[in-house]
This record gives sequence, structure tokens and C-alpha cells, in this order.
Amino acid sequence: AAAAANDPAKPSGFGPLAGGAAAAAATGPAPDALNNEARGRKKKPLHWQKVPNNLIAASFWPTLDQTRITLREEEIDNLFGVDVKEDITAQEEQRPEVLPHKRKHNINILLANVKMSAEDIHDIIRENRYKDIDPGILQAILLVCPTAEEETMLKAQSAMIDQVDRTDRYMMELTEMPGLRGKILCALSALTFNDEAVEIIRKMDTYALIPVQVMKSEKLAKWLETILAMGNFLNSGTPKGGAHGYKLEALAMLSTVKDSKGNTLMDYIHSMIVRDNDFAFPIDDMPSLMSSAEMSLDGINEDVMGLLESVTNVGEQIKTLGADPSLAGFKADMEVFAAEALKTREEIVSLRGLMMSKLEEMMQHFGERNKAARGRQEDILRMLREFLADTEIANAKLMEKAERQAKAAKDKKAEKKAKKKKDKKEKAEGGSGGGGGGGDEGAAADGAADEGGADAAAPSAPPAEEAPAPPAAETEPAAADAPADA
Repeated sequence: AAAAANDPAKPSGFGPLAGGAAAAAATGPAPDALNNEARGRKKKPLHWQKVPNNLIAASFWPTLDQTRITLREEEIDNLFGVDVKEDITAQEEQRPEVLPHKRKHNINILLANVKMSAEDIHDIIRENRYKDIDPGILQAILLVCPTAEEETMLKAQSAMIDQVDRTDRYMMELTEMPGLRGKILCALSALTFNDEAVEIIRKMDTYALIPVQVMKSEKLAKWLETILAMGNFLNSGTPKGGAHGYKLEALAMLSTVKDSKGNTLMDYIHSMIVRDNDFAFPIDDMPSLMSSAEMSLDGINEDVMGLLESVTNVGEQIKTLGADPSLAGFKADMEVFAAEALKTREEIVSLRGLMMSKLEEMMQHFGERNKAARGRQEDILRMLREFLADTEIANAKLMEKAERQAKAAKDKKAEKKAKKKKDKKEKAEGGSGGGGGGGDEGAAADGAADEGGADAAAPSAPPAEEAPAPPAAETEPAAADAPADA
């Protein structure tokens, strides 16, 4: 407060709300700030949403006092001020409008990239310049060109060309060449047809090849056969047992059924394949299957229909060109293009028929009822792609388990080797200790021998009376028993 009292800033312009009057005043109009517009300065607005007056009294807002806030108005003017300018668009807004405002807004955005006059756009057709223009720019020009309905509207108001705004005037100038939009569309078709046709043919070739690979895959057949046998074994004695085939939705269920050790049925079937039919993994004899994830049958069909329609439009547009000498070169180009496009069209139609035929064969191969349903055809391919991914996951788990087992065996072998080495060392240490004891005994024996020598050196005692020899009969058995005792 003291700082605010000493601050040279101008007052905020808000009157104080004292005591209990704050709550009452809060529900009324807020205190007015200085009239910024009258001072020649507007502020950049803060786009908030005000709390309704009927909700203010019960809220915390009446407890706030704006007069305690010091506003440096000159500083705020410099930072957030906007000079008040005379509205110079008022006269232009009064100009008559032919096209809707939103349409003209889109046209202006496109023209910012095109940057061509109406006459330049006419020359694209008259002088066959479309071959030198980027297809993206030509597409933008097509979107600018008036539609048949707009062309009629603009021609009806052509007398007002000096009164309308620049966008309507530009569009009126474009209508000086009748049917300009159709001609630009023909030029764009001729420019992009070959690339689009090549891409569509590539996609249809791939889609026609995938069913053939799937039906001929011996590896996939072995997996499906193993799953059939396992499923019938698990389902024996139930209504689901004794199956001759199954819907491919069952493939996804293999990863949801778990055994007593927490492994999945997919893991077990994979181990069966590796154990008994290791040729069947990996399933790499359907190389085109995964590419179907990047394409859509509906999308291909739409592209084909659009391409065929463009050929039809060119043929119809050629008829409208007539004998206008200024369009003779363009007409000749379009006639050449139409003749080549018709041949490509026949190839595309034939290839589409082949693709659909192969897909229907695949559906019959798996026992599907509605063979021609594009949605179901894509479902079958999706389930097969996911199944291949599941087999790779199961293989990764099996490899990880094998690595763990190999590591455990290696660690156990190392531990056993270390224990054997330790035992050998301890035995060696025990043997050297025993040898030391033998040395002591030898020393004792040597000592005894020394004593014996000393005794021998001493005067001998008189010999004792010899005992009579035992009878021979008694000594022989003793000699015979000696080896046995030994």
C-alpha cells in the first residue's frame, strides 16, 4: 500500500468500494475505466467470459477490491495500445456481392498461391501451357474456376463488373472463356492420368496376387492343420468338437487361452510346429500379404471409378470444344489423350475383374459364405496379418526361453566346475598336512634308533636264560594264519 501511495503512476480510474457496499456494488455495473477510444488509443482485448450478475453475490468475487491495484496506463498504452484508425473498408463493404463471402475467401487463399491473372489462366488452355504447370498448381486453379452455377450467376451480373469487389471482378473475367472449369479438369486429367493409372494398376496387381499366395501357402496350411487337430482334441466330447474347419477368428483366440504354466495356446502350437514341422516357420511364403495393410479395397474401387470417370469427362469435353480455332491445339491434345486413356481404361477394368475373382476364390477357400463382400475380404486379410505377427511373438518368447535355459545350464556347469576345483584344492591341502605328521613320526623313530645305539654302546647285561622252543605243531598254524591276518 505504501509503495502504491508513492508510485507516480496514474490512478486506475476505478472508484473504491467501501465496506459492505462492495457486495452490493459488485452486482451492478463495474466501475468505468478511462475512455481509451476517446484518447485515441484502444487496447488489445482480453477475450474472457464474464460471470453473470445473478451469480456474483454468492461467489468470492465481491471480496476483491480493484482499487488496490495500480494500473500504469501510459505503460499499458505503449505495450497493449492500438491506434484508432478510420474505417476505410466501409465503402468497400457497400459494394454489391455476387458470390458468397466464404467462397470468395477461399478463392483469395488459392489465388495467393497461384498468382495468375484471368488472362494467364485462359492461356493455359489456348496455348497448351498445362504441360509445363505443376499438377498442384493446376489443381488449385481448378478449385478457383467457377462452377457451372457460378458461371451463370456471374454472367447475369456482368454489367456490374465495375461496381463489384476485385474477387467478383476476377471471377467474371474467368467466365469470358465458357466452360473453363471443365477444360482445366481435362488438362489436369491428361497431366496426371498416367501416374494415377500406374499406381492403381500396382495396387490391383498386389491385391490379385495376395489371394493366390495365401491359397498356395504350404506353411500356412500346416499351421491351420495343426490348430484344427489341437482344437478338436481340446473340444472333444463337446458340440464344438469334430470340426472339419473353423472361422479364422479362432486364430486370435490362440493367444487368449493359457495353460497351467501361464503360457498361451499359441506358444504351445508354435512349439509343436518347431518340433514336428520346422519347415513351416517362419511363414514367409506370402510376401505380399503385409502390403494389404497399406491399401483398402474401397479406396482402390473409388480410385478406379474416379479414373474411369475422368476418361468419360474428357470425351464429353472434346465434344463441347467445337471448331473454335483458338482451342484447336488443346482439342487435338485431348483427342490423343482420350484414345490412349481408353486403352488403359480397358486394362484397368479387366484387372479389377481379375482381382475381385481371386479374392472371391480365397473366400471360398476358407469356407466363407458371402464371397463378394469387400469388408469381409479385408477382415480375412487382416486376421491373417495379425496371425503372422502372433507367430513371430511366440517365436520370440521361445527363443528367450531357450536363451534363459542355456544361460542357466552354463551357470550350473560353471558352478559345478568351481566346486570340483575347490574340493581338489581342499584335498591337496589335507594331503600335505598328513605328510608333515609322518615326518614327526620318522623323527621320533630316528630318536628311538639313536637311543638304541646308545644302549648298544653301553655294557651289555648278562644274557637271560633262553626259553624252550615251542613244539613245531603249534608254530606251523600260526605261520599259516599270518597271511590272512595281514
